[in-house]
Amino acid sequence: MNSNKAVKAAKPLFYFIAILIPIVVFIAAEMVLRVLNYGVQEPLFISAPKSVNSSLQEPSGETSEYLQPNPNLIHRYLSSPELAPNVSPDTVYFSKKKSNDTFRIVIQGGSTAAGFPFGRFGSLHGMLQQRLKTAYPDKNIEIINTAMAAVNTFTLVDIQDEIIELEPDLVLIYSGHNEYLGVLGAGSVMGSQSSYSATLIYLKLKSLRLFKLLESTYAQLVLEGDKNNSGDIKSNSLTSEKETGSESRSVMAQAAKGQLIELNGDIYNQGLEQFSGNLDMLLSNYQEADIPVLIGNLVSIERGLTPFAASDSNLYSNAQSDFDSENYDAAKQGYVNAKDDDQLRFRAPSAFNSMIENKAKQYGATLVDVYGRFEQSSNNKILDHTLLLEHVHPTKLGYFLLADAFYQNITETLGKPENELSEADALFWSPISELNEKYAELKIASLINGYPFTDTPKIMPKFVPGSALEQILLKRLKGDNWLLLQQSLLRLYMQKNNLAEAAKVAGIIADAVTVSAESHNTAAKLFRQSNQLGLARYHQNQALRLEPDSEKYKMNLAFDLFLANEFDASLLILNDVKKTTKDMARVTFFLQKVESAKSAYKKLQQSSE
Repeated sequence: MNSNKAVKAAKPLFYFIAILIPIVVFIAAEMVLRVLNYGVQEPLFISAPKSVNSSLQEPSGETSEYLQPNPNLIHRYLSSPELAPNVSPDTVYFSKKKSNDTFRIVIQGGSTAAGFPFGRFGSLHGMLQQRLKTAYPDKNIEIINTAMAAVNTFTLVDIQDEIIELEPDLVLIYSGHNEYLGVLGAGSVMGSQSSYSATLIYLKLKSLRLFKLLESTYAQLVLEGDKNNSGDIKSNSLTSEKETGSESRSVMAQAAKGQLIELNGDIYNQGLEQFSGNLDMLLSNYQEADIPVLIGNLVSIERGLTPFAASDSNLYSNAQSDFDSENYDAAKQGYVNAKDDDQLRFRAPSAFNSMIENKAKQYGATLVDVYGRFEQSSNNKILDHTLLLEHVHPTKLGYFLLADAFYQNITETLGKPENELSEADALFWSPISELNEKYAELKIASLINGYPFTDTPKIMPKFVPGSALEQILLKRLKGDNWLLLQQSLLRLYMQKNNLAEAAKVAGIIADAVTVSAESHNTAAKLFRQSNQLGLARYHQNQALRLEPDSEKYKMNLAFDLFLANEFDASLLILNDVKKTTKDMARVTFFLQKVESAKSAYKKLQQSSE
């Protein structure tokens, strides 16, 4: 009797131990894997190369750790590196510790925000940076672009905490076209194709080392099976900015194979749920962190691209008929309906823009009307190849308008610009070189020569260079060192005395090679000679930030201020230089010139009054 009571009393303990054993084993396994440093999750940012960290210093002279976006970030979302598409955020160096005078902007999004096919300097980042450099040459405005091809709002939410740690003053978001066929998309072979909640759970679990081990083991078994069956490994990925040729086209086809998503069907509605839920988390978290957000609505081509997989082919043909009959309002709606009906969802449905607008209002974010900006610049407000290269990626003018839409909102935060160019001049000084434009043309030609744009790819003619510029382009196609090619391009323009193009290239080099004060000084000189005083002054400021004791850079900045009629600021610098200079005669001469100009300018103002 007593033994039965003892057994009954012990049962709860046995159950407790039975439950506790797998938990202890799990925790022990997790701890062992952490000690062994297995399965470390790829961070959003990594330390910049030693050469950068040893070269860059804060204006105070203190060395600061510099970071850059992680080129292997995409590995975070796939079970094995072999499955990862060849995409990464652009390399840009920035101080881990934000200085007091820095206005920090972070960009989030997919391939359009990343700038495909132009890359960093034709992207929202590059175009916007050029406008801000001109408008606010004395402000230290820092832009960090985390965007990359093939990702959607799951990635944006996943990296958000690491962005918040940077203490950004502003976050810019342009995302939505990859919601169905991007990584972890509702209909993507690069996702679990499970429910929205299940994908969120997956994002939480993947930080566990034991989960990574199990996932990796399973992936290796699958890969081995693929090798045995086909003798090759095929990556489950969308076409990326870095992929070219037949390989990228087959990858794009594989990502979309069998993924026809019917309007208002289950997968379509799952995509709506996914986009809505992720926007809720994204915008509410930024609101809670008191970080302002600018979020753009989406643009994609309407006229000029027959839907990839229409369920009703009459929608597009009827829109064409209305357009030919100059019934433009009906044609506009018809093209939009045909796009929304396209079951191969490489373009976001119109419902996303309504959702973006509503979420922006709900969470106090600023809606950037990119779509309206494109409509204003389109014939009959119908988006076509004037502004879009293929289905979603803008032309050079399109990227300029995308950046301009965000720029107009940013000026409301930063205040009235010190310098303002006309829209035509601002477009001319966009940081896209001729080399970059030609390279982008070849990338787009390769992209549209395959699935889903055509079922019968043509044999692309071999590129045969003729001009000196095309010789450099050939080296670019072969993958030669980017910086050396830019320097060759700069020398070519200098030889031709084409100062405007030389200045653009010098500015591109200076922005890329952040560590080089002399690169900024060279860019400043060429922009000055091209009469772009705002850009000259910006780069001269950057050179002086890197080498604050340089007499040469101080004198050059004093000259820029003199040209801008800011005589007191120029005199302040010159009097500071006078204390330590070994060339007193030169500094004194310049001081006298500035004093004289200041007096004459004052008299002119008085007489005009």
